[in-house]
Amino acid sequence: MSRQDEIVAIVREHSAFVWRSLRFQGVADRDLDDVGQEVFIVALRKLDDFEGRSSLRGWLYGICVKCAAAHRRRAHQRYEDLDQEPAELLAGDDPERSLAAQRSLDLLQRALAELRPEQRDVFILYEIEQLTMPQVADLLSCKLQTAYSRYKAAKEQVTTFVRRETRDD
Repeated sequence: MSRQDEIVAIVREHSAFVWRSLRFQGVADRDLDDVGQEVFIVALRKLDDFEGRSSLRGWLYGICVKCAAAHRRRAHQRYEDLDQEPAELLAGDDPERSLAAQRSLDLLQRALAELRPEQRDVFILYEIEQLTMPQVADLLSCKLQTAYSRYKAAKEQVTTFVRRETRDD
C-alpha cells in the first residue's frame, strides 16, 4: 500500500469518529470541516512518530482533543455571521422528531461543556463511542479505577444538568 493509499484509508475509516469527537468537544457544526481537516493534517505530519502504543483511533482522539482546545482558544476572535441561514434540522421526514433530536443534542453538548476535560473524555468515549471502560482507560492512559471514577462523576453532573435544564418542560 502506498503512503497516499494509507492516508486515504485512515481518513475514510476515521473521519466520522473525528467529526463526532470534535462535535462533543464543543466545536460548532459550522467549524467541523475546518477543525477536522486540521486533525488530519496534524495526524499526517506526525504519522511517522506514531509508535502504536495505543490504537490509531485513540491517538486520533488525542489530536482531536488538542485541536478542539486550540479552536476554542481562537474562537473568541471569530464573529458569527447573523445573515447565515439557520442550521438545517437533523435528517428525517418528521420535523417534530428532528427538532426534538436537535434540542436533545444541544442539551447534551451544553452538559458536556460543563464537565472537566478528563471527565468529558471518559463520558464521550464510554457513553457515545461505546468503548469498554478498559479501552477508555487505555486510550486516556489512566488507571481503570480512575476512568470509572471520572465516568461516575461525569454521569452525575450530566444527569443533574439535564434535570435542571428540563425541569420547566
